[in-house]
Amino acid sequence: MLHRNVLLVCAFVICFLGMGLVTADSNLTIPDRIRIETRDVTTDMSKEWIVATGTDTIKVSVWAVNTSLGYEVPLSGLKTTFALYDSSLGTINPTVVYTNAQGRADSIFTTKTKSGSAVVGATVFYDNGSMNNYTTINIDHNNPYSLDWFNAPIEAFVGDNVTIKVHYRDLYNNSIDNRRFVEYVTFSVTSPSSPNPSEQAGFWNGSAFVPSLTAPLDSEGVATVLMRMDTHPGLNKVTVHPQFSGVSDKIIDIEGTAESVPVVIEQQISSYSVPDPYPNMPADGVSVFTIMYTLRDRFGNGVKNAQFWMNTSPLGESTLLTTNLTGQVRVTYGPKTSTGLITITATAVSPKPDLTYATNSTVVEIVPTEPVQMVLMANPQLLPSWDVPAEEKAMAEIRAVVMDRYGNPVKYQPVNFTIGPWNYNYASGNAPKWSDSESLTIQRNTSTLGYAIANFQPGFFPGEGYPAARDNCTITAQWASYQPQTAKIQWTNVPFLSIKSNVSPSVAGWNDTVTVNIKVAGDGYALRPKPVDVVLLLDTSGSMKWNISNDWGSNNERIEAAKKAAKTFISNFNPSKDKVGLVTFSTDASLRHHLTTDFSAVNSTINGLSASGSTNMRDAYKLGINEIAANGRYGSVKAVILLSDGEWNNLGSPVAHGTGWTSNSSPGYSFSGSTIEPDNYRYYEGLGGTLTREESGTRCSDCRWYWGGYCYDCRAWEPTYNWKCYDGESTNQNMSRYATANNIRLYNIFFASKPSQTVNETLGTMARATGGFYDYAPSEQRLNELFEDIAGRLQEEAGVGVTMNQSFDDVTIATNTSSWPMAGKDVFDYLKYTEEKRYWSNGTPISQIISRDDTSNWTAGLLSFNIGTIKLNQIWEATYRLKVKNTTLNVGRITFFDEDSVIRFSDGKVWYSVSLPTTYITCIGGQPQTPIGGEEVSYGMVTPSIQDTLVTQKFTRQFKRNGTPWAGDWDRTWYETYYISIPNCRGLTNIGHARIDPPVPKDGTYTFDIKPYLCGQSGNIPFNFYVEGTDNVIGGGGGSIYNFTFDPNKIYILLK
Repeated sequence: MLHRNVLLVCAFVICFLGMGLVTADSNLTIPDRIRIETRDVTTDMSKEWIVATGTDTIKVSVWAVNTSLGYEVPLSGLKTTFALYDSSLGTINPTVVYTNAQGRADSIFTTKTKSGSAVVGATVFYDNGSMNNYTTINIDHNNPYSLDWFNAPIEAFVGDNVTIKVHYRDLYNNSIDNRRFVEYVTFSVTSPSSPNPSEQAGFWNGSAFVPSLTAPLDSEGVATVLMRMDTHPGLNKVTVHPQFSGVSDKIIDIEGTAESVPVVIEQQISSYSVPDPYPNMPADGVSVFTIMYTLRDRFGNGVKNAQFWMNTSPLGESTLLTTNLTGQVRVTYGPKTSTGLITITATAVSPKPDLTYATNSTVVEIVPTEPVQMVLMANPQLLPSWDVPAEEKAMAEIRAVVMDRYGNPVKYQPVNFTIGPWNYNYASGNAPKWSDSESLTIQRNTSTLGYAIANFQPGFFPGEGYPAARDNCTITAQWASYQPQTAKIQWTNVPFLSIKSNVSPSVAGWNDTVTVNIKVAGDGYALRPKPVDVVLLLDTSGSMKWNISNDWGSNNERIEAAKKAAKTFISNFNPSKDKVGLVTFSTDASLRHHLTTDFSAVNSTINGLSASGSTNMRDAYKLGINEIAANGRYGSVKAVILLSDGEWNNLGSPVAHGTGWTSNSSPGYSFSGSTIEPDNYRYYEGLGGTLTREESGTRCSDCRWYWGGYCYDCRAWEPTYNWKCYDGESTNQNMSRYATANNIRLYNIFFASKPSQTVNETLGTMARATGGFYDYAPSEQRLNELFEDIAGRLQEEAGVGVTMNQSFDDVTIATNTSSWPMAGKDVFDYLKYTEEKRYWSNGTPISQIISRDDTSNWTAGLLSFNIGTIKLNQIWEATYRLKVKNTTLNVGRITFFDEDSVIRFSDGKVWYSVSLPTTYITCIGGQPQTPIGGEEVSYGMVTPSIQDTLVTQKFTRQFKRNGTPWAGDWDRTWYETYYISIPNCRGLTNIGHARIDPPVPKDGTYTFDIKPYLCGQSGNIPFNFYVEGTDNVIGGGGGSIYNFTFDPNKIYILLK
């Protein structure tokens, strides 16, 4: 309206001005100025405001003057008209007046009952023209009369900021605005937390929330405040007190409700016994947990009607729950017949402002009932003796499981373990024993998992695997008066494999999945790298002074490279088990070191070598082979390593090719010492071959005169003979045959100089015939590579070929009183796939994981594995999963891996068989998901009967237990509270309460008079009825909206 008035006023002014303005004129009878003022009717004093009383008046005075002489000259007798733009604001009278002698014309403005700004225009007429002006009369509101309206929510979340507005009016509905005078109202509040300033409701004063605040009415007659709700639920009662007379205080009720989004979930769980460390209940099929959930908002208030999920892990149970009016809900969980830890997690459905969800997790434990049975397992049952070296020596885990009637392991039960007699006569301290006790009988308590565990240490045999030895004993476990259980353990100093098996979980129900795992580990002397006996044959002939890349020079480049490579080669061996010998050769061959573990002495000799002379390769081979034949060890890897840069030119062919010459042949055969002689060789006594005597000429037997070694006067002559061998190449005169006869490998390296075809063929044939190899090293780098290769080949690892058959055609199921057989396929379903993997004992993979489908094999009752070769410190592992079938006979202790489930392995000579360790699980039968139950109540509303202002509300109490409606009356004292709320009048208001002693009926009523709660309304009035009920354990509520017709012309009297 204000904007519209301004526009219309402007239009009015334009209208007046548009009637014609005149300029100063020399004619003094024409006005050049119209002055207009408002004055008090009585005192004629200046006046700006009047009041919208309907009778208040103000004088409007107009002066017509001429100012051309420099001062005002009043003009009399001029017609003056008065006009009022908005007649709703008042009247102007008279409307036509003539100016008097002072040039003045007066009219009276009288108000009506509407406040505002009245525009009055005056027009002065003169000959042939007119002139006008206007003034504005300010009309103030009358005295405050009443609160016109207020704006505030009837309910709000705790801690929220709400805006409250109040509007006041006078008798004539004019706003009590601040155009003339500012009026004030004071807001004050009491709330559930008063007088705690940090939690109670308060009004914002610009710097803090305060319990009382005075606010001005604005230009619209409205006072506005921002109020923070109390942080606790309940009524926030606001009192609005005007700082002016004539209007009474106003009470505004705003119901504070807990926030709808929980930020905290509290979870209180009952426990059958003192938590150790978790709340617990027995797995007896009867007991249950009682859980009280409380969901709170950020101020700690219970959040009503809040939904949250209750989930369990690993069982996967899930239920949607809803809190009652106090933000709580109580449920039961159980019963169970299987032990274990279960995580119960509550998670709110609605996210918090940061988009996370309130949650709370608690671990509970299902504990066993009284123990009634025990089983004993040993894993592995075959293991290496204690003398067998290993990164981690093998012990057998002896495990006794004490169980209740459902097969659940029971903790804190004492079990006695005894090592029975053995057969071997051990040295002191070497007999089998427990890992942590010298006593043959020890006691162990079952752990929190129900297992009593003792670690068995096998006996110690002397001799590092020679001779082979085996032994065994029987382990006995005794618990209470239950029948003792036994397990047989075997150990040996020449083992190949150890086998471990595991089936988990140890307790399972129908439709549960169990995982079967078998590990086969290579261990023991039989798989260790064999000791090495190796002799190095190093060429120190004159050519070893030459450069590596040229067949000349004197910088000793070749001999230095050979010495460095030889020492590096030696560093690859272990002096605790390996031996090295050294032969050097040039014109002659020399055994510089017998086989020795003193590697530093050998290296010292190598450091002192120098090059000179020819190349006597044949003698070098013979010395090296002789040394190993004489001093090499049983079971060792034996090898002779030749390093040479030249072709043999002394004592001939290493393979005894061609003619063999004895050392005493006369005149004998002279080897050149400078060129290769492939068809002649030195014959060695004792290495075989046939000697033939041949006449080679004559010699003087009676010489009368010698000169310079020649006979110049011989009186008698006699024949001479040579002893020769023509079949040496097929005997041990051939150094490759000699090496083979002594189980020695020959590794030949020709270095630097390029070998001839004869050398290549001869050295290659020798190496291949003995299981070694021959290669040419043109450079120092290649020389080192070949030596490294040979060292690696000598570090032999034995391996065994392994197969495994797991028979499931006859599975034993037993209770503590009886047993019966069943086919494995009738006890379990196979779940594909079976996974195989191979890795080193440190976890490093050897091959990729292999998956296969064994469904058909399982149906046939046999799982077979071709494991292949296993070497020392290698582990093969297989894992597959089985699902327990739902069958009535499938309840009890199930035995895995009887005597028909075996590992077979061979070292290439003998096949061995070992049974898998006996392993058990317990099937407890049906384990359906546990219902998440409890008690709850809700209300159903029935349309009330209303007579005048008397309301009778009917409702039904809908009780449930464990999700099922409760048929009878409730058996605990019931407390109810009743509320109403009226839109635009009052928030949730407590109107009464009741106590109902048991038995509490399903149907209920409450009668009340609604009139005291009305706010002056009439006609059709909506209202909400709400009821809350609780027995201090559970609670719920319900409500509905109805309509009530109120006739203010009637008088209602409620008689009680």
